[in-house]
Amino acid sequence: MTAKPRVKPSPAPLPRTGAARNHQLRDKIAELETAHGNLNNVIVSSEIATLWLDRDLRIKWSTPAMEREFHVLATDAGRPVSDLGPPLTDAGLLEDVKAVLKRLAPIEHEQTTPDGRHFIRRIVPFSSTTGHMEGVIVTFFNTTISWQTAREAIEARKAQAEALEEQVRERTRQMRELALALTQVEENERRNLAQNLHDDLAQVLSIVQIKLAEVGKGGLEPGARATLQEIGEMLSRVSRTVQSLAFQLSPSVLYELGLTPAIDWLAEEMRRLYGLKVAVHDDGNRKDLDDQAKITVYRAVRELLINVAKHAKVNVAEVRSRSDKGFVLVEVTDGGAGFDTGAVGNRKDRGGFGLVNVRERLELIGGTVTIVSLPGDGTTVTLAVPLRKAGKARRKKERT
Repeated sequence: MTAKPRVKPSPAPLPRTGAARNHQLRDKIAELETAHGNLNNVIVSSEIATLWLDRDLRIKWSTPAMEREFHVLATDAGRPVSDLGPPLTDAGLLEDVKAVLKRLAPIEHEQTTPDGRHFIRRIVPFSSTTGHMEGVIVTFFNTTISWQTAREAIEARKAQAEALEEQVRERTRQMRELALALTQVEENERRNLAQNLHDDLAQVLSIVQIKLAEVGKGGLEPGARATLQEIGEMLSRVSRTVQSLAFQLSPSVLYELGLTPAIDWLAEEMRRLYGLKVAVHDDGNRKDLDDQAKITVYRAVRELLINVAKHAKVNVAEVRSRSDKGFVLVEVTDGGAGFDTGAVGNRKDRGGFGLVNVRERLELIGGTVTIVSLPGDGTTVTLAVPLRKAGKARRKKERT
């Protein structure tokens, strides 16, 4: 039987000599110094101002950025932070620190210094490795450049918006002038057509009536005389219709005598055509309006009275006109069915002019329309148009 070889035991480790222990200690110290140096370099180069306060609100230490931002020096360690005063302690810093120490929850606020710098201030509780509450860490993130960039962007957008608004105002002014020009062209065509009806067709009808009257003076059989009389009556009706049509197209009395006489004639037409009795009241003062304003107000009143005749379910209405503080005010009132004024802009107009059209036409000449109405409680529409001088001044202001 072969004997197993004997395993030689490992030698016991030699005791560490003092020199070896000192060498290892120096290495650890060197590592700590390197780490401390690196940490210190990070703190020195950091742009974030940081402050450590103990539970008594005394300064423990601060980063160099605190000196740049708030003039907190390394020699201020040990001083109560309240000694430093604004701008460091304004904006509720001390109150926030106390709240963090009480609730042990971070607090973040924006802070603006009197010289216009902006910071995000964050306060967090700070505990030791053993869990003992040591105080708070306060950091100040300088957001001035970001804030200025954002402000510049806002100002740029504002300038763009203002430029766009100016373009819209200019285009609106151009559209208004174009609309006024088109309205004037339309009115000129109306006047020409009315003039032609009056000078041509109405004159021819008058001549025919005269000729018929001369023929009727001769000896005619009874049947022929009756027929001739019937034709004369028909011509009279046609003549009145032509005169009425000519006046509706362009009422000559409006240009020759003014707005109030034209409304008086309109009231008579409303009674004849629609059976609507219109009481006209005027304060007697002069109403100096240009032709464009007069025709716009006249057509608006006509449309409003037609609306009363068709929709108000009454046979009486009132028109009141007066001058007041540089404006001509014309009110059309009825005690009829009324309506919901909030639906005026959403429904289709009932008629050629329509309430919406009335408002748009009045706005073109610098006027306004006010509607007061309730279902079952009647309606009052007030037209306000600036007098000739006031209207010119307003349009000049809009152009500038």
